[in-house]
Amino acid sequence: MQAKSAAEAAVTMVREMFPRDANANGDIYGGRILDLFDEVSGIVAKRHAQSHCVTAAVHDMVFEKPVAVGNLIHITGRVVYVGRTSMTLRIEMDREERDTGKRERAAWAYFTYVAVRKGKPIEVPRLLLQSDEEKRLWHEAEALRKR
Repeated sequence: MQAKSAAEAAVTMVREMFPRDANANGDIYGGRILDLFDEVSGIVAKRHAQSHCVTAAVHDMVFEKPVAVGNLIHITGRVVYVGRTSMTLRIEMDREERDTGKRERAAWAYFTYVAVRKGKPIEVPRLLLQSDEEKRLWHEAEALRKR
């Protein structure tokens, strides 16, 4: 099985937030953001494994800034660690003010997925670490998995 770079499976999703996504104060529900994170991470996992994948864990879901109705959100996911049958992904979300274009980090999390075929875990491709940032994230995810 050939190793892959993080860029090969990386995904970015952009969405505009609407009133249906928010509470009465206009703040986007955390559960809506978690749902979008799960969607992005599932796509990343499937692209890396080229197989059906199931969510095994959500680690450290952190909301740093609120997201409001009318904001655009940019959710980016990439593989940062690979075990034998599982992979850990880092998902990050920036909020963008539609009128000014100002962007800032609003939330992030780690998701762990297991690749499966016919209900059994299968091996996933190794991850090629091509930058210092990728090596740092690998070690961060490795420590997270040991908790």
